[in-house]
Amino acid sequence: MENTELDEETTREVMFNFHNSLQRYIALNGMTAKSLAPQISDPTPSFEVQVKAICVTIGVPYRVFMGIEEGVVSGDQATRAWDGRIQNRQQRYVTPMLIDLVLQRLVDYGVLSPTAEPQGWTVEWPDITVPNEKDKADVAVKKTEAFAKYITGGVDTLIPPMEFLTLVCGLDDNVAEAIIDAAKEHIEGIEDDEEIVPGRLPVPEPLEVDGTGGADVKGAGGGNVKEE
Repeated sequence: MENTELDEETTREVMFNFHNSLQRYIALNGMTAKSLAPQISDPTPSFEVQVKAICVTIGVPYRVFMGIEEGVVSGDQATRAWDGRIQNRQQRYVTPMLIDLVLQRLVDYGVLSPTAEPQGWTVEWPDITVPNEKDKADVAVKKTEAFAKYITGGVDTLIPPMEFLTLVCGLDDNVAEAIIDAAKEHIEGIEDDEEIVPGRLPVPEPLEVDGTGGADVKGAGGGNVKEE
């Protein structure tokens, strides 16, 4: 097969067809073509910088703006700070600048009955800082672990129960006294009832043996079974 020299125009046409048509080959003469791997940079750093700039401008925490749930302390602090901003906006902007004005306009046009005093209404917002069921469960687990370590570690010799419940756990005096009284009653009830012992079965009553060689066995229902 004779070598066919490719001029500049033919090479240009071959390369054009390879890039812009369904032609999947390149015919070359005196040269070699190498495939270059595409250099695609990760856009995540640039994207995060732009998003964080938006968050700083509008005053919204990044994790709240992106909807990211992270179980870290900084995330909890950001959530509390955001809840505070929402409450501040509700009380200082939404209520006086929007709701009160709309209600007053409805009163002026007779849609709502006028009140005895100007703006004689109150606007109540739900408390957004109330912990959910998951938060309550987490707190309950941590408190239970703290109580267990307090008992098993013998810390009551250093900190009495009343001071531990009030000063360390932050309970009210009435609640702490109620817990201590209930615990005392529970312990006294266990000590008074000899049959209720954890891990021990009730001891059966002994057999009553008479002189004739028979035995009176008391049944569970209170009856006697006599063996001859």
